[in-house]
Amino acid sequence: MSDRYSEGPKEQTEDIIEDIETAEQLTKRVARGGGIVFIGSMIGKATKFLLELLLGRFLGASTYGIYALGYSVIMIAQQFSTLGLQNGIVRFGALYKGEKDTSRVKGTVISALSISTGASIIVAIVLFTFSRLISVKVFNQPDLVNVLRLFAISLPFYVLMLMSCAGARAFQKVEYDTLTKDIFQPFLNVILVGVLFLSGYRLFGAVFGFLSSAVLSAFFGLNFVRKIFPELISELKPSYEIKKLLRFSIPAFLTGFSGVLIMQIDKVMLGLFEAAKDIGVYNAAFRAGGETVIFLASFNAIFAPIIADLYNKGDTRHLSNLFRTVTRWIVALSLPLFLIMAIYSREIMGLFGREFIAGWSILVILSFANLINASVGSVGYMLQMSGHQDIELVNNLVVVAINIGLNIVFILKWGALGAALATGLSIIIINLAKLIEVKQILHIQPYDKKYIKPFIACLISTIFGMLFKVFIGSDNGIWLLGLVGILIIYGVILILLGLDKEDRIILEAIKKKWF
Repeated sequence: MSDRYSEGPKEQTEDIIEDIETAEQLTKRVARGGGIVFIGSMIGKATKFLLELLLGRFLGASTYGIYALGYSVIMIAQQFSTLGLQNGIVRFGALYKGEKDTSRVKGTVISALSISTGASIIVAIVLFTFSRLISVKVFNQPDLVNVLRLFAISLPFYVLMLMSCAGARAFQKVEYDTLTKDIFQPFLNVILVGVLFLSGYRLFGAVFGFLSSAVLSAFFGLNFVRKIFPELISELKPSYEIKKLLRFSIPAFLTGFSGVLIMQIDKVMLGLFEAAKDIGVYNAAFRAGGETVIFLASFNAIFAPIIADLYNKGDTRHLSNLFRTVTRWIVALSLPLFLIMAIYSREIMGLFGREFIAGWSILVILSFANLINASVGSVGYMLQMSGHQDIELVNNLVVVAINIGLNIVFILKWGALGAALATGLSIIIINLAKLIEVKQILHIQPYDKKYIKPFIACLISTIFGMLFKVFIGSDNGIWLLGLVGILIIYGVILILLGLDKEDRIILEAIKKKWF
């Protein structure tokens, strides 16, 4: 029995009051700084999903597969280009700003921007030069050549946008980061692609839309950096500490690179073994299934610095309570999304086009894996922000090796479905491992009896959704009514089961802030 439950009634009451006060302080911090991150992230993910629907509907599975393969290659190239410097600029920019050492802040910003831009240009030239070799000899996809070339041209601008966003975070201007990366670039990309599609362009229009949005977003982000830090273009002499910056950034690069490989290697390996159509169907399911973790990503952006703050203060009790509350919210919000993906998998895949419906089982597998990802909460950040980033790096490297091995075996045996099984198993393995590590190292775990409420609501909503589909059907868009019904019933059941005190405080704060 834990010490907390062995306390007397008075001590327990004081703990509860203190926990409630902490939750109230937390919501105020969310309202002040995290609200725009959460909303911006939600808008960005919704916009990106809309883009994937447009690409699937207008390009078809095969051409969409070519686009997806090129996009995966450029995302891997982007990691080589940034070299983890986006983490370095955040850490040292914030550190030197706190010390009011403007000269070293300027040196850090200039160093990070210059090195990453130079690296991205080199990587882009290499990718452009060897685009035919990669497309024809490696992937056996001649149509990929010009796609890779356009993506290569966009790479320096995309990297510049990411680095400018990191600069905004260094100055704790997360709203500029969110506006640039999560709202402006995705929204502009959708608009440009839509216009080009209507003008008769297809694959070229899709890639050129990404290129154009990257160019404009780079200037958009740099303008914010100039506004936040006008000394950047002043006569102030910068103080450079490049060796120190790189010493911190390179390990972060390895962690980030392994993370990107986990998310992109399945598409790349499908490109090695399967036809473009299989890649297209798989990518559509991958994108749709990824929406299951939309709340996890949003909460991570808000609570990661709070985790670091509490751990550095040695306040493990409130860190544990916060971890438990945040994870329960993530689970409660993610469960109905998985339920919808599972019950209406065929209908959701049909939004991309009829030839994508065959990927319904891929969607179910990936959605379930992402539900497990969401269900363990911010375990990765719990390790990173508590100074155990080396363990996080080892985790990622091990799971990359597992993922590659499983993909080789499963793709050769089951094609795109095998890629889903390989990626799904890898996601589940890495997240369960992190959960165990957090428990063993930090002596913290996120679960308690309060989790039974969302699972009861999920069970009742599942029964409704299945009955609706059996007796009413899902043709001609009527499944959307079932979808809405699932969400309404889920929410009503949760309310009827009763909200906890910290939940009421959080909801009240959200109501006051936004309504």
